[in-house]
Amino acid sequence: MKFIKEEGCNMMKCRCGALMCYVCNQPVKNYNHFNGPDGSNTNLCPLFSDIIQLHKDAVLKSAEEAKRDLGISEAKRLKIDPTADIEQHYKTDTETVVPAAPVNPFLAMNREDRLAQERALQRFEHNRRRRRRH
Repeated sequence: MKFIKEEGCNMMKCRCGALMCYVCNQPVKNYNHFNGPDGSNTNLCPLFSDIIQLHKDAVLKSAEEAKRDLGISEAKRLKIDPTADIEQHYKTDTETVVPAAPVNPFLAMNREDRLAQERALQRFEHNRRRRRRH
């Protein structure tokens, strides 16, 4: 089963109960596979890691492998390059982002479509209220 880690340690547990390391993608049995936060055994995978850097490195590695498999050299530019804006995508600075104003989907509709949508919403609400009473 595929998954993407958002936070926490690098030992992942599948729904089936299997354990794996998020860093090396190998099955593990317990925490002995990992170097703890204050551990000195750098031969082991880290128990915690910078997830943004880990994902960025995985994208770059996969892109390089795909380019190599396709026989594309570093000098040749791709029409669609998955690594072109990688720095921007994984930007980690803490600048404040002002969210865009919510978009009203009804503004882009013509009058007929807007009325049909409003009738559909009214039917939905009516049916929802009826189900609650029963």
